[in-house]
Amino acid sequence: MRSGRRGFPTFGEGMMVALLVVGVQVASGVALFIGTKLLKLKPQDTVELFVGLLCACVSAVLVLNWASATRREPLRLLVVPKPVAPVLLVLALVATLGADVVVSQIDNWVRWLIPPGPFFRQVMSSFRQGSLPLVLALVVVVGPVSEELIFRGVVLRGFLENYRAWVAILLSRLLFTLLHA
Repeated sequence: MRSGRRGFPTFGEGMMVALLVVGVQVASGVALFIGTKLLKLKPQDTVELFVGLLCACVSAVLVLNWASATRREPLRLLVVPKPVAPVLLVLALVATLGADVVVSQIDNWVRWLIPPGPFFRQVMSSFRQGSLPLVLALVVVVGPVSEELIFRGVVLRGFLENYRAWVAILLSRLLFTLLHA
């Protein structure tokens, strides 16, 4: 801990942040399910993708506003990245591409050992059948950006103020992993 004042979030508050994100996702899924049943509509992949997109945006806005109010800091301090040296960006890109090759191979091995079930195949087919702009917006832009803002902009930043760097990184990764389990 770097000062007497504990930053937001602590680990408990970080768990509440993760639960808020999951809660928004579950609530939107339930609302979509109930809406399609009440209106007797056939679920459409495009509508489901749009709800996913909306849910990612809503959860990020809720968490960022909560953090801004709790920290008593303007929202722009949470969302505007600090400048990074170009050399570090190039190194990060090379490391990311290398990690992508390794993770892709591990994914191939896992799929060979444990073939994907019907739920996974259904989710992947909904991405293929949905509107390409919505799929790209959700999977490439809004999803990752909202997660970065939540888990690096809010959670990791607060953890770094409360814990040693390696503990903060491990705890934020733990929450990120639990959210994606």
